[in-house]
Amino acid sequence: MPADRHQRLSEAIHAFDARLRVLSDLGIDLSRPGRELLADLRARRDELHRQQEERERVQRDADRLLLPELLDLYRSGSDEDREFIRDLLRRCPSFRWGFGWGLDARIAREEDARRALAVLSMKDGGSDYRDQIVALDHLSATMRRLGLPVAALFTEAASLSSDVARFPPTRSTRGLLLDRVARLAD
Repeated sequence: MPADRHQRLSEAIHAFDARLRVLSDLGIDLSRPGRELLADLRARRDELHRQQEERERVQRDADRLLLPELLDLYRSGSDEDREFIRDLLRRCPSFRWGFGWGLDARIAREEDARRALAVLSMKDGGSDYRDQIVALDHLSATMRRLGLPVAALFTEAASLSSDVARFPPTRSTRGLLLDRVARLAD
Protein backbone atom coordinates (compact mmCIF):
# COMPACT_ATOMS: atom_id res chain seq x y z
CA MET A 1 0.00 0.00 0.00
CA PRO A 2 2.68 2.65 0.87
CA ALA A 3 4.47 2.09 -2.47
CA ASP A 4 1.20 2.62 -4.36
CA ARG A 5 0.44 5.70 -2.28
CA HIS A 6 3.93 7.07 -2.89
CA GLN A 7 3.62 6.41 -6.63
CA ARG A 8 0.21 8.08 -6.84
CA LEU A 9 1.38 11.13 -4.89
CA SER A 10 4.56 11.34 -6.96
CA GLU A 11 2.64 11.30 -10.24
CA ALA A 12 0.13 13.91 -9.04
CA ILE A 13 2.81 16.26 -7.67
CA HIS A 14 4.96 15.95 -10.79
CA ALA A 15 1.90 16.80 -12.94
CA PHE A 16 1.12 19.89 -10.84
CA ASP A 17 4.80 20.87 -10.84
CA ALA A 18 4.96 20.74 -14.66
CA ARG A 19 1.82 22.87 -14.95
CA LEU A 20 3.06 25.40 -12.38
CA ARG A 21 6.49 25.60 -14.03
CA VAL A 22 4.86 26.64 -17.33
CA LEU A 23 2.61 29.17 -15.56
CA SER A 24 5.56 30.61 -13.64
CA ASP A 25 7.56 31.29 -16.80
CA LEU A 26 6.57 34.84 -17.67
CA GLY A 27 8.96 35.02 -20.61
CA ILE A 28 10.39 38.34 -19.49
CA ASP A 29 13.86 39.25 -20.71
CA LEU A 30 15.19 41.59 -18.03
CA SER A 31 18.33 42.30 -20.05
CA ARG A 32 16.37 44.39 -22.56
CA PRO A 33 16.57 48.18 -22.38
CA GLY A 34 14.18 49.67 -19.82
CA ARG A 35 11.81 51.35 -22.28
CA GLU A 36 11.46 48.19 -24.39
CA LEU A 37 10.89 46.08 -21.32
CA LEU A 38 8.31 48.48 -19.90
CA ALA A 39 6.46 48.66 -23.23
CA ASP A 40 6.39 44.85 -23.44
CA LEU A 41 5.10 44.52 -19.87
CA ARG A 42 2.38 47.08 -20.52
CA ALA A 43 1.36 45.34 -23.74
CA ARG A 44 1.23 41.96 -21.97
CA ARG A 45 -0.42 43.20 -18.75
CA ASP A 46 -3.72 41.37 -19.29
CA GLU A 47 -1.97 38.17 -20.38
CA LEU A 48 0.35 38.26 -17.35
CA HIS A 49 -2.60 38.92 -15.05
CA ARG A 50 -4.50 35.91 -16.48
CA GLN A 51 -1.37 33.77 -16.12
CA GLN A 52 -1.03 34.81 -12.45
CA GLU A 53 -4.71 34.02 -11.78
CA GLU A 54 -4.33 30.61 -13.44
CA ARG A 55 -1.21 29.83 -11.39
CA GLU A 56 -3.05 30.72 -8.18
CA ARG A 57 -6.02 28.55 -9.22
CA VAL A 58 -3.71 25.59 -9.92
CA GLN A 59 -2.01 26.10 -6.53
CA ARG A 60 -5.40 26.13 -4.76
CA ASP A 61 -6.41 22.96 -6.65
CA ALA A 62 -3.15 21.27 -5.65
CA ASP A 63 -3.72 22.17 -2.00
CA ARG A 64 -7.35 21.06 -2.10
CA LEU A 65 -6.50 17.73 -3.73
CA LEU A 66 -3.16 16.89 -2.10
CA LEU A 67 -2.69 18.81 1.14
CA PRO A 68 -4.86 16.55 3.34
CA GLU A 69 -3.15 13.37 2.17
CA LEU A 70 0.36 14.83 2.34
CA LEU A 71 -0.28 16.13 5.86
CA ASP A 72 -1.64 12.75 6.94
CA LEU A 73 1.27 10.81 5.48
CA TYR A 74 3.86 13.27 6.80
CA ARG A 75 2.45 13.52 10.31
CA SER A 76 1.38 9.94 10.90
CA GLY A 77 3.69 8.06 8.54
CA SER A 78 7.15 6.68 9.04
CA ASP A 79 10.51 8.44 8.81
CA GLU A 80 10.78 6.91 5.31
CA ASP A 81 7.42 8.47 4.34
CA ARG A 82 8.60 11.88 5.54
CA GLU A 83 11.89 11.59 3.65
CA PHE A 84 9.97 10.50 0.54
CA ILE A 85 7.84 13.66 0.74
CA ARG A 86 10.81 15.97 1.38
CA ASP A 87 12.71 14.42 -1.54
CA LEU A 88 9.67 14.62 -3.83
CA LEU A 89 9.22 18.32 -3.01
CA ARG A 90 12.94 18.96 -3.66
CA ARG A 91 12.47 17.44 -7.13
CA CYS A 92 9.33 19.54 -7.76
CA PRO A 93 10.34 23.11 -6.85
CA SER A 94 7.46 24.88 -8.59
CA PHE A 95 4.95 22.77 -6.67
CA ARG A 96 6.93 23.14 -3.42
CA TRP A 97 7.07 26.93 -3.69
CA GLY A 98 3.30 27.44 -3.73
CA PHE A 99 2.21 24.39 -1.77
CA GLY A 100 0.39 25.20 1.47
CA TRP A 101 0.56 28.91 0.65
CA GLY A 102 -1.38 30.92 3.18
CA LEU A 103 -1.71 28.27 5.88
CA ASP A 104 0.31 30.48 8.20
CA ALA A 105 -2.17 33.33 7.66
CA ARG A 106 -5.07 31.09 8.73
CA ILE A 107 -3.71 30.04 12.12
CA ALA A 108 -6.36 30.35 14.80
CA ARG A 109 -5.73 27.27 16.95
CA GLU A 110 -3.05 24.67 17.70
CA GLU A 111 -4.09 22.31 14.88
CA ASP A 112 -3.73 25.13 12.34
CA ALA A 113 -0.22 25.80 13.65
CA ARG A 114 0.63 22.09 13.45
CA ARG A 115 -0.44 21.99 9.81
CA ALA A 116 1.59 25.11 8.91
CA LEU A 117 4.65 23.75 10.73
CA ALA A 118 4.28 20.36 9.00
CA VAL A 119 4.29 22.09 5.59
CA LEU A 120 7.36 24.10 6.61
CA SER A 121 9.01 20.83 7.67
CA MET A 122 8.06 19.14 4.38
CA LYS A 123 9.60 21.97 2.36
CA ASP A 124 12.83 21.48 4.34
CA GLY A 125 14.28 24.89 3.60
CA GLY A 126 12.86 25.12 0.10
CA SER A 127 15.28 26.59 -2.37
CA ASP A 128 16.53 29.32 -0.02
CA TYR A 129 16.97 28.81 3.71
CA ARG A 130 16.32 32.52 4.29
CA ASP A 131 12.68 31.98 3.30
CA GLN A 132 12.49 29.30 5.99
CA ILE A 133 13.88 31.68 8.61
CA VAL A 134 11.36 34.38 7.65
CA ALA A 135 8.57 31.79 7.79
CA LEU A 136 9.70 30.63 11.24
CA ASP A 137 9.78 34.23 12.49
CA HIS A 138 6.28 34.83 11.14
CA LEU A 139 4.89 31.58 12.56
CA SER A 140 6.46 32.22 15.94
CA ALA A 141 5.06 35.78 16.13
CA THR A 142 1.59 34.64 15.05
CA MET A 143 1.55 31.77 17.51
CA ARG A 144 2.75 33.96 20.40
CA ARG A 145 0.12 36.59 19.56
CA LEU A 146 -2.57 33.89 19.72
CA GLY A 147 -1.23 32.50 22.99
CA LEU A 148 -0.36 29.12 21.49
CA PRO A 149 2.38 26.94 23.06
CA VAL A 150 5.15 27.87 20.62
CA ALA A 151 7.92 25.83 22.23
CA ALA A 152 5.80 22.67 22.39
CA LEU A 153 4.59 23.04 18.79
CA PHE A 154 8.10 23.77 17.47
CA THR A 155 9.45 20.76 19.38
CA GLU A 156 6.71 18.58 17.90
CA ALA A 157 7.50 19.85 14.38
CA ALA A 158 11.22 19.27 14.97
CA SER A 159 10.50 15.59 15.66
CA LEU A 160 9.10 15.29 12.11
CA SER A 161 11.85 17.32 10.46
CA SER A 162 15.07 16.44 8.74
CA ASP A 163 18.32 16.68 10.67
CA VAL A 164 20.33 17.12 7.47
CA ALA A 165 21.64 20.62 6.86
CA ARG A 166 20.70 21.40 3.24
CA PHE A 167 22.44 24.81 3.21
CA PRO A 168 25.60 24.46 5.32
CA PRO A 169 26.66 26.15 7.49
CA THR A 170 22.98 26.89 8.22
CA ARG A 171 21.35 24.37 10.52
CA SER A 172 18.92 21.66 9.45
CA THR A 173 15.18 22.26 9.72
CA ARG A 174 15.16 20.24 12.96
CA GLY A 175 18.12 22.27 14.26
CA LEU A 176 16.50 25.60 13.38
CA LEU A 177 13.28 24.63 15.17
CA LEU A 178 15.11 23.41 18.26
CA ASP A 179 17.27 26.55 18.29
CA ARG A 180 14.06 28.58 18.42
CA VAL A 181 12.79 26.47 21.29
CA ALA A 182 16.03 27.06 23.21
CA ARG A 183 15.74 30.81 22.64
CA LEU A 184 12.17 30.79 23.93
CA ALA A 185 13.41 29.16 27.14
CA ASP A 186 15.98 31.94 27.75
